Formats: sequence, structure tokens, C-alpha cells
Amino acid sequence: MGFEYPVRLRSLEQVVRRLHGSDRSLSVAEIRILADGADEILAAIVDQWPVDTSTSRDAMAIDIETGPGFYGFTISNDADYAEYIHEKGTPAEPPLWETLIPAVVASMTPAILAQLIGEIPRTEARLARYTNRRDQANALAAA
Repeated sequence: MGFEYPVRLRSLEQVVRRLHGSDRSLSVAEIRILADGADEILAAIVDQWPVDTSTSRDAMAIDIETGPGFYGFTISNDADYAEYIHEKGTPAEPPLWETLIPAVVASMTPAILAQLIGEIPRTEARLARYTNRRDQANALAAA
């Protein structure tokens, strides 16, 4: 069965709406910041994940979401027993994914958001140089 843990960056969505005037896709530079930060979060989780056979640790994955108006990522593990893993010597409730992942996300997300929020005005400045939507789409892809 495994698990999925979605993380939606609503504050980033609000900043983009405020500065851009509407929803938009993230630029390449913004996606890079988000992906790098999400990879760091995943690495921190993997470092703290208990290892017996390493099957569930190796099954950790992250998917980035960057569509217009929705930015975030989902941490998942498709090992059929991953949702039941707990720290050695502790009761099985709550499972580790319900405690470790939220703690790591909460501690690391503010720094990622700060980098992204710093990049948004730079992207908006590049977009302002273009007059039509086609040029803006090309600018997002190039940024």
C-alpha cells in the first residue's frame, strides 16, 4: 500500500497571484529551486528512515507539482508495508511517516519558500519585458 504525503505551498501561490495578477506556471529557475529543496527534504527523511532491508527507504520518491495556481510536491513510498514503519522500540502508532515527514517538511520548507519568494520578482521583471502571452510563455521556459 505505501503512503503519499502531499505538500501544497499556498503562500507561494498567493505571492505569485499578487505579483503576477493571476495564476501562472513556475519558471524554469523557480522549478529548479523547488526541485532542489524538495530533494533536500527527501534526503533528510531518508537519512532518518529506519533501515532493516532498505527496501522501504529505497522506495522513497518525490513528485514536483508546478501547474498554474498549484505549487508543491508529494512525498511517497510504494513499499507495501511503508505506512506501518515506526522507530525501533516504539509503539506502532503513529507510524513514522505521520511524524517524521511533517517534522522535516515543517523545518525545511521555510528556507525553500524564502528562496522561491525571492525569485518570483526576478521572473516577474523578465515577464514584464514581454508584451504578449506567447512571449511570456517563452520567457517562463527560458527563465
